[in-house]
This record gives sequence, C-alpha cells and structure tokens, in this order.
Amino acid sequence: MIYRDFQGKKLSALGFGTMRLPTLADDYGKIDEKAAAEMFDCAISRGVNYFDTAWGYHNGESERAVGKILSKYPRESFYLASKFPGYDVSNFGKTEEIFEKQLQKCGVEYFDFYLFHNVCELNIDAYLNEEKYGTYAYLMEQKRNGRIRHLGFSAHGSYSVVERFLERFGKDMEFCQRTSKSSRRSARTIPSHRGRSASFWISPTSRSFCRACRTWSRSRTISKRSKRKSR
Repeated sequence: MIYRDFQGKKLSALGFGTMRLPTLADDYGKIDEKAAAEMFDCAISRGVNYFDTAWGYHNGESERAVGKILSKYPRESFYLASKFPGYDVSNFGKTEEIFEKQLQKCGVEYFDFYLFHNVCELNIDAYLNEEKYGTYAYLMEQKRNGRIRHLGFSAHGSYSVVERFLERFGKDMEFCQRTSKSSRRSARTIPSHRGRSASFWISPTSRSFCRACRTWSRSRTISKRSKRKSR
C-alpha cells in the first residue's frame, strides 16, 4: 500500500468509501453486513486505513454498519470520516443533534475527519448563515474539544460556490473532497485563501472507494493536479 503523509499521519492512498456497500434483496437500506465485513477485512489486510461514511448513505445505515464492523479493530488503527448532511437543507439547525447521533451510530468518541457535505448551489447560503444555523461554529467547537480531529468539506458545486465557501471558512479547512467527475468538469483554479494549502481527496463516482491525493495548493488548477496524479 502507498501511504500519504497528512500532518504526521500516514493515510492509505486508497480509502474505503461506504456509499455503495453490498445489500440484501437489492434494498439500499439493508446492508449485507457479512459481505461488507469481508470487504473491510480484505481492505485492512492490504493496508487500507481510511474509511469514509456519511449520514445519508444507505438510508442512514452506513454509519451504523461501519461502526459495528470496525469495532473489532483498535481505534488507533484506522481513520474514520463522516459528514454533516448539508445536501438536505432541512438538516440545518440540527447540527448538534445529528453529530451526537453520528458518534453514537459509529460507536466512537471522535471522528478523525469530518466534512461539510456537498457544498453546492443548493445549500451554500445555509452553510454561510452562521447567525441562523451556526453549523461552522458548532463543528469548530467540536474540533477544539477533540471530537473532530480534522475539519474539511466536500464540494459538488461550481467554482463560484467553492470560492464563497473558502472566502468565509477557508482558513480552517484542512482538506477538500471532490468527485472525479466534478474534478474533470472543472477547469478553473480552486480559489486560494492567503496562500494556505490543504489536502485533496478524489472520490470516483462509479465505485465504493475514495482516493487520498497529494497535498495541493489552491493556486494550482484541478486539471494540473489530475495530470500529476496519473503519472
């Protein structure tokens, strides 16, 4: 396994995404935990140590299954990521309630990585409305308390949307996750924030995996980073 350095941590270059786990009777909400556990065991035996889940995956069952499967492994042996479900604007104002349930479902006391999920045209105004929702303030508090070790965001929106988000919160964003489809579609530069660098994850849209990529500077284009990765 190839590992990438992230602030002193060694992350497997290939991560394990859990949006499309095996299911029973083609029911998206019923995870085949036995088959999923075999996949986890196989991945871990080959050096994978980064696991990505989210509130809405498998109709809310992904976090529960991931926590159950990983519970047999030492907590310090893997890195777990989840996300605030801002793709559904009705979740704004429920950040604390959702976060506490996520920890409970995953059976952990902290998340190694936590993301503002799917920053896009639909939710950018809500993400930026701290006076009404306070999403950023609450998540930063959890980070100070050690319940979030690293805070970042995923983005499916346009350049201008990402620019607005980073202008407001970029100084505290440590990493970004983009789908490979979004990365190929965007030819413009990810906006910089005072020259700050972060790390860039790419999630293939057609597979149940995500890739941890080299550290990137927001002063470079996504297309250039994609070319560098393919070498």
